[in-house]
Amino acid sequence: MASTQEADRLAAWILSAFKEVFIALDGGRVEDRNGCRQFVCRSVPLPAFNSLWAIQHPAEAAVSGLAPAMAEVERMGLPFGVLLRSSRAPELEAEAQRLGLTAAERIPAMVMAADELRDPGARDIEITRVTGKADLDRTLSVMEAGFEVPPGLLQALCCPAVAQVPGVSIYLATVDGEPVSTATSWLGDGGIGIFNVATPPAMRGRGYGTAVTARAAAEGFMAGAELAWLQSSHLGESVYRRMGFRQVDSHLLLSRPTAVA
Repeated sequence: MASTQEADRLAAWILSAFKEVFIALDGGRVEDRNGCRQFVCRSVPLPAFNSLWAIQHPAEAAVSGLAPAMAEVERMGLPFGVLLRSSRAPELEAEAQRLGLTAAERIPAMVMAADELRDPGARDIEITRVTGKADLDRTLSVMEAGFEVPPGLLQALCCPAVAQVPGVSIYLATVDGEPVSTATSWLGDGGIGIFNVATPPAMRGRGYGTAVTARAAAEGFMAGAELAWLQSSHLGESVYRRMGFRQVDSHLLLSRPTAVA
C-alpha cells in the first residue's frame, strides 16, 4: 500500500513540476484536457516535451483525445509522445500503438526518504547552485554533453527564466574548476524532484552524478521534503538504486520510431 501511495504522489508531483517549469520555457504551453495534461514546447523538439501525459486516473479518458492531440503537435513539425503508467492504461496504450506510437521507453519512477540514502557519491567535488547566464551556459554545455545531444537542443531548459521558477534549483558540479556534472531539482508539495542529471561520458564512473543528485536531495530534505523522487534513465537506474532510491512505479513513453531515431 505504501508504494502505491508513493507512486500516486510521484505522479502528482511530476505533473506539478512540469507545469511550473513549462510556463517558463521558451515556446512552452500547458493545457489540461480529457483528464490528462498536454505539454508542448517548440524550442525542445523531443517527444517527452511535446506529449500527452496520462499518469493520473482515469487515464482511459484520454483515449478519444489522443489522435487530435497528436495531429495538433505533428502539424507544428514536432515529435509527439504519450506518457502513461505501465499496465495502468491498456486502452490508451493500444490506441497509441494503433496511431503509430510504437517506440516504447520504459522509465522507472523512483523515490527515496532521507534515511534511505546509502551512497553520497564523490567527495572531492564542489557543487554550486547557478543562476547567472555565464554559469548557466557552462551548465548547459555539461548537460548536453552528458545527454549526448546537439548543442542548443536543451537551451530552453537551462536559462535564467527556468532558474528563477519558484522551487527550482540548477546545480553545477566542478572538480578543480572544471565542470563534471549537473542536475536540476524542483521543491514542492512535500517532495523534491530531481531532473537532468547529466555527466559527460569521459567523467562517468567517478561518483559525480551521484554526488550532485545527493546534494539536490539533501537540500530538499532540509527544506522539508518527505521524499526525493525522479524518473530514471536506463543509464542512471543502477546508480540511483545504489544510492537508496527504490522503484515504486513504471512509466512508459510512447512515440514514433522516427522520433526516437
